[in-house]
Amino acid sequence: METHKQEYKTDIARLAEQMSNWKTDLVQRDIEAGKRENRLLLAMLAGFAVATTILGVLITAQ
Repeated sequence: METHKQEYKTDIARLAEQMSNWKTDLVQRDIEAGKRENRLLLAMLAGFAVATTILGVLITAQ
């Protein structure tokens, strides 16, 4: 019976370690997703700025 208790404790400890690794992985994934979103927003803003500049030049050239 003691052997089974030791095995359960070991399994529980291993599961707890895996869960902490999963949490760390999820946090890292969320950080990287935020960085991607920021880059996407900056690219969109740059595209709007370029489009606005081009339209402004075309309108004033007429």
